[in-house]
Amino acid sequence: MAYDPDADINGQVMYTLLNTTDIIIIDNTTGQVTLNQELDRESTEKLVFLIQASDGGVPTLLGMLQFDLLILDINDNNPVFNETEYHVRISENVIVSTPVLQVKADDIDEGNFGMVEYSLSGGQGKFSIDKMTGQIIVSAPLDRENEAVYTLTVTARDNPSGSANNRRESSTQVIVTVDDVNEFPPLPSMDHYIFDIQENLPASTRIGHIEAIDPDDSQSQLTFSIIDTTYQDFQSLLRINSSTGELFTLVSLDRESLIYPSSITLTVNISDNGVPQMSSQALVDVIISDVNDNNPTFSLSVYYANISEDSSIDNVVARVTAIDADQNSELSYSITSGNINGTFKILSDSGFVITAKNLDFESIRAFSLHIEADDGGGRVGSTILDISVQDVNDHSPVFLNAPYAFFVAENVTIGHEVGKCSAVDSDAGTDSSQVLYSIIGGSKGEFVIDTLSGILQTIALLDRESVAQYNLIIEASNKDGLAKTTQVTITIEDINDVVPHFETLSQSTYQLLESASVGSFVVTVAANDEDAGANGEVAYSIIDGNIGDVFIIDQQSGTISTGKLLYEQNPQIFNFQLVVKAMDGGNNPLSSTIIVDVKITDENNHKPVFVYPVAGQRLTIPENVEARYLIATVLATDGDDGSSSIITYGFDDSRMQDREILEKFIIDPNNGTLLSNTTFDREEQAIYTLILTAKDNGVPRQTTQQEIIIEISDVDDNEPGFAREDPAVYPVQSLSVQEGASDGTYVGTIMAAVDPDEGSNFYYFIVDGNDPVTFSLNKESGELFLIGSVDREATLSITLLIKVSSDPNYTVTSQRKRRSTFNLQTDLSLLQVIVNLEDVNDNGPVFAKDEYIAGIAAEADILTEVYQMNAEDPDSDKHTSTEYAILATASNKNNAQAEADGTFIIYLDTGLVTLNKQVNQDAYDYFDLTVRAIDTVSGISSLAILKIYVLDPNQRVVIVINAPIEEVKAKEEQLIELLSNITQGIVFIDDILLYTTEDGKVAQDMTSVSINVIDPETNQVMPADLIISRIDQNSDLINALFGIAEVYPLVTNSGGEDWALMEIALIAIAILIFIGTLAFCIIICFLQKNSRKKLSMRDGVSYGNSQNLMDPYDFQGNNPMWLDREDSMSDWPDSISLIDSRQVPYRDGPMDFFSSTNTFDSNHRAKNGTIQQALPPPPPPPTGQSSSNNSEVSSIELLKRELVACGASQEPRAIPIHESGLEDSHNGILTSQRVMEINQILDDLTSPDSQTALSAAAYRSELEYDNQLSTIAEEEASMISSLTDGSSLENRLQSYDLYATLKKPATIQEVTECGDVSSDSTSSSTQATVLSVTTYKLQDVQNGEQVTNGHITELESDSDSENGCKKHTYTINESADGSSDDDESSTHESDKNSDISTTTAKAKTYIYTINGNDESDEDSEEANKRLRIDMGGEVALSDDSSVELMQEISDYNANSGYTNLAFHEEETHL
Repeated sequence: MAYDPDADINGQVMYTLLNTTDIIIIDNTTGQVTLNQELDRESTEKLVFLIQASDGGVPTLLGMLQFDLLILDINDNNPVFNETEYHVRISENVIVSTPVLQVKADDIDEGNFGMVEYSLSGGQGKFSIDKMTGQIIVSAPLDRENEAVYTLTVTARDNPSGSANNRRESSTQVIVTVDDVNEFPPLPSMDHYIFDIQENLPASTRIGHIEAIDPDDSQSQLTFSIIDTTYQDFQSLLRINSSTGELFTLVSLDRESLIYPSSITLTVNISDNGVPQMSSQALVDVIISDVNDNNPTFSLSVYYANISEDSSIDNVVARVTAIDADQNSELSYSITSGNINGTFKILSDSGFVITAKNLDFESIRAFSLHIEADDGGGRVGSTILDISVQDVNDHSPVFLNAPYAFFVAENVTIGHEVGKCSAVDSDAGTDSSQVLYSIIGGSKGEFVIDTLSGILQTIALLDRESVAQYNLIIEASNKDGLAKTTQVTITIEDINDVVPHFETLSQSTYQLLESASVGSFVVTVAANDEDAGANGEVAYSIIDGNIGDVFIIDQQSGTISTGKLLYEQNPQIFNFQLVVKAMDGGNNPLSSTIIVDVKITDENNHKPVFVYPVAGQRLTIPENVEARYLIATVLATDGDDGSSSIITYGFDDSRMQDREILEKFIIDPNNGTLLSNTTFDREEQAIYTLILTAKDNGVPRQTTQQEIIIEISDVDDNEPGFAREDPAVYPVQSLSVQEGASDGTYVGTIMAAVDPDEGSNFYYFIVDGNDPVTFSLNKESGELFLIGSVDREATLSITLLIKVSSDPNYTVTSQRKRRSTFNLQTDLSLLQVIVNLEDVNDNGPVFAKDEYIAGIAAEADILTEVYQMNAEDPDSDKHTSTEYAILATASNKNNAQAEADGTFIIYLDTGLVTLNKQVNQDAYDYFDLTVRAIDTVSGISSLAILKIYVLDPNQRVVIVINAPIEEVKAKEEQLIELLSNITQGIVFIDDILLYTTEDGKVAQDMTSVSINVIDPETNQVMPADLIISRIDQNSDLINALFGIAEVYPLVTNSGGEDWALMEIALIAIAILIFIGTLAFCIIICFLQKNSRKKLSMRDGVSYGNSQNLMDPYDFQGNNPMWLDREDSMSDWPDSISLIDSRQVPYRDGPMDFFSSTNTFDSNHRAKNGTIQQALPPPPPPPTGQSSSNNSEVSSIELLKRELVACGASQEPRAIPIHESGLEDSHNGILTSQRVMEINQILDDLTSPDSQTALSAAAYRSELEYDNQLSTIAEEEASMISSLTDGSSLENRLQSYDLYATLKKPATIQEVTECGDVSSDSTSSSTQATVLSVTTYKLQDVQNGEQVTNGHITELESDSDSENGCKKHTYTINESADGSSDDDESSTHESDKNSDISTTTAKAKTYIYTINGNDESDEDSEEANKRLRIDMGGEVALSDDSSVELMQEISDYNANSGYTNLAFHEEETHL
């Protein structure tokens, strides 16, 4: 409820919720706040809203209220276990109370609602749980052999002390696996295993399985190994599977092997994997069983035996024996072959071979018996028994293969062997077995036989045609007279030695009509051959003269007849001489020939036949040639004879449609010359079809037609081009290539061009778009290749202009390389090729800036959106996947940095930064977030800094702009830049809203902009009143962009009760601090008063050297307790001088009495800004020195006289003390007594050394000068006097190897309006006031080089008290390499104002005098203001004089060699 004491509409209050939210709504009239949606305390515990109360008056008055909505907790969340299911293993021998596992469930509710108690079910009473901690322990002994796995259910319930109806619970399962403890050794299934395995089985055959179990765990893994054996090399035969206990062979076993035994005994060890490990043994016998795998073997492979042919039956011939390596085999012997006629037999059990029949040497002289031994199991062994039969003589010769038949050719020579007759005597080895041969009949002296060998030979020539066969009788006998005969038939074989011979023809010439039909008889020829068989068989053929194969001949009969129609022959032949051959059928055939003359009688029965061109032949004529071009000479022949064969040529013009074509050609009817009758264009018509005619001169006339094709051959008279579907649309081809592809990568092939000319070659060229050269084009194939680097991020595609030309050497001249030279619309030879660059992931996301700036309101809600970070990845979307992360967060307060990770979070995929923890301005000024954006595909990343300032809502300023909200939002960036320049801070726009008038109406043409500003130097929120002040001062700049209606703070400092209490507290604290400070100062002053020591200023004099030689402890503000030394001065100076009834605060600045830029005139003032009080004039000059007015002699004049008295040859200059060494000097009062003491010190310093004397004189003059113008503290004078303490000035000069150069001061020009303003006229009594000190710098604008640093001191003094004249002095002090000590003076011309004039002063000193008589006091005050330097930083020396003064400074430095100087004011003090 808001209260407004005004009456009527002025007191009617309207409530407005300033936050944009749907959570609550407020009644505009009653102020009742209503919840509009459900709340979740676990998401947000507190909501802060701003409610505005406005009355109905004009202007509308507003009040603000912060409405804090605290969300109370209810029990609406179940406890949640940190794991959905727990798994744990525990040994079975653990003791009771052993911890097993601690479960944890969290409940995000508050208080008792968030407390959790645990309970446990299951586990057969073996386990229990601590209800508070969730620790599960063993409550009873475990035995894995009884139960290996327990499933426990743990329930977590919240609100343990609350109502049972208001509790929530959740459950999880804990799986406890009990691990075994090794107690028993493995048990084999038997103690002794016997395994039989047949021999010859393959390697890796399973022998057997040793089985065992572990009583501790029947599923546990056991290990099997062989630890002992009866055969030491068992590893070569057997192996055992260490995991299963299975026994396998390593090789194929052989029971008959002599290397290893037929049985092996093994000892197998069986061990478990428990701790400790336990084992047992088993005995294993492996017996190799026999397999019938060996054949019986005989002791000899061949046995030999002899026996006489007259031996009796059952006579023993020999014995064979065999053995078998297999066990228990019984052998049986048998004869399997070689036992002819069953002559022998063998005893099956003993192997004895005996005769079974009588022997006959003459029948069989030897036997080779094959004998086998069978073991009864299918295996046999074999051997051979060779038996020789011994002969007994009892036979006569016998012809072999009788009777005999021999064949012999009739042309064999004498002595030729015809054949051989053989006879044998079976009684071998005796003399009577010799056989003798003889011919006893059938030969007439043609043949003879060899007596011993029986070979028949010819002894005369043979002729088959005379005697074809001989029958001889041959006798064979031995010496004993026994003989036998046989018949020998000798057949004489024919030889082809007779040539066939023709019979004489009946007539010399045979005639036929031309019209004779096929098969017409001509003649029969006959030839004879006396040879026999094929040698005498004759075959006939026509071997010559049969032109056109017109005639045929029967091979067997020799009959000649026509084989074709005679009149169809081309050319027509009327006389034939047929050569007929007769050839026999021998292997080397013999032949003879005869000529048969045949004459053909002519008839006109042939049509002309075209010889050229042949049917279907294509003739060519080049296009564009002139008429009467010779195409061809047509030639036809006629098979007829005589005048019938004369031919006439022409065209077939029977078809009307062909007549137009025929007019284009001419043919000569007599010689057949074919000519063109016009000029042809191939592109109009390429082919013409003509029908030629050829007519003979016979009766009746015969005509032949021949169709020919005439092609118009192409001439390259057209340029190639690219096809277009629409003539108005030029062709475009798209290709693609990956960026980063290597040189030589194939991009694609240019689309095929077309050329109306036939067979023409065309070539492709790149005429534009390939600069720099990136692609190479094969001009013949049109293949495009990459030869340069391409980057998709630089350009998405490259457009090439391709030209096709028939000129292989086409080039683009430099004048034509511009795209404008080529017209794609009209030039058909051009093609636009767009090469799209396919993306490769070769880039990472990149932030646009290294640092971003954002703001967040203090006490902003969690999840408030702070800033949208955005990093751009030049790669295409399909290759990029950017993720954001905050790598580090640092908070800053008063330049102190601390880690603040977790204060902000960033969305991984969008880069949106939101608040994760509430922040307040008291704790933080700003946050530095290091944000990374990374490409998850390539791993390339970049970093940026996000600086988030904590904004104070209480320092927001509202600017009401006379412009629609759309226009303001459109110029938001311009407005921010403008406000930043005006406020000299970082501007954050919090809201841009439509302006609501005092009567609650929304003004559509006005916009309310609320801002916060950060001071970039302090990084803190700028106060609202300062922001408003700076905006007000520069409102005209904003009005140039927008019209400003109003500027006011969003939150006003109302005098509420809370603020009053705070003010009281602050005032109380301030009083305490003041009392403490005052007490401290009193104590310090007391200590100083007691010490009375002089402040050292060691090495304080620098002769032309810019180095600061001051004691590092000698500066104002240090505790004098630590600074006091034996030579220190007495009293510490006050920080405030109360002179001339004006209080001027102490200002840091050097006392710089001896600066090189100080002047020795009456206008000189110390630059620390204190008000100076003139003292009485100095003592009179030394004796001998006179002046027109000794009472008013200036310090300048005194210095001159002092130098002359000392015989100085150089012009004087003050001894400089560098201003940085006296920046912290202070002020005090210089008494007359102290001046006398200093003068005495200086007198003591005087020595014959001219340099020392000059320096002392210069110092004395300066001292007197300051005595006239300044109210300097006694301590200051003591400090200066310390220059001489400890050593002489001469020694100090020598130690620094420097000396003082003296410079003559310029003469001060008198000002007539106000009387004499020279040092003489003003030295008696002058009161001066420091108006301002302005620090400036000069820079070279061309290269940014700093040229000069300096400051301007403005003093005001009474020049003529009677006339009210005031003089303003500006002293310029600079330190720069370019400054020149040789510059005598600088003159600044006065502006045209009548009340301001300028006198010429010392170097870089400017004096302005205001005429008080001619102007009123108000005018003088106005002129005085114009001479001041304003607080805002603007030089306001008077409108024109300030410009002149700054120009003078720039000109002075420009003379030192610098150009393009810019004047920049740094700081101004009043």
